[in-house]
Amino acid sequence: MTMKMMLNADDLATVQGSALFRDAPQAALDDMLAHTEIGDYRNHQVIFRPGRLANRVYLVLRGKVQVYRGEAAGKHAVLGVLQRGAGFGVEDVLEAKRHAATAEAVSACRVLEIRADAFLDAVANHPAFATGLLKLLSRSLHQVSDQLERIQLKPTAQRLADYLLRLVTDPAKCAELTLPYEKALIAAYLGMEPESLSRALKDLQAVGVTNRGRHIRIENPDALRDFSRATPGPLHAT
Repeated sequence: MTMKMMLNADDLATVQGSALFRDAPQAALDDMLAHTEIGDYRNHQVIFRPGRLANRVYLVLRGKVQVYRGEAAGKHAVLGVLQRGAGFGVEDVLEAKRHAATAEAVSACRVLEIRADAFLDAVANHPAFATGLLKLLSRSLHQVSDQLERIQLKPTAQRLADYLLRLVTDPAKCAELTLPYEKALIAAYLGMEPESLSRALKDLQAVGVTNRGRHIRIENPDALRDFSRATPGPLHAT
């Protein structure tokens, strides 16, 4: 990892457009950004580990970051895969003071690292920062709740169908897309083993889904949507 102090134009646009800082007064935002660094991380490089002091708030400027609990090489649960503009590490700064999960670069990525004391001062002194914080925490809670519901209530093929539908940009047309992450990461995020993901892809052939590596073709998104909403049947277990 290398550290840089300067935000370029794309970085600044990402910060200003993020849910966390979108409504912040520019002068107050500039003051807080004076207490930041930028980390450039390689693919699979760890940003923080459980037990490490939570003294920074993070924002993805470029690339992707996965946050998970457990061991990367063993059983683990992916809590989220974060993309440009997403904040993370905030809950640990507010509550535990130490990180409870691992954050790891999924690809080469660039991350804004904000000193926790500067962030907390901004939240205490400017209502717009507090509003952004509430938006971030609310969104995070909804995402975790939705993910838990999918894992608990849907069999593997329906979980995968639901995930693929979230990648479709035009639900009225045949869709061709490339999976954004390695299949092993997607399997972990969906709460299944890699072998179960492969079986689920085969199951989805019956509703017009074909794949070659990470390339996916969805012949009829409406049929896939109907399948994802159907009452669960006796499909493969995780």
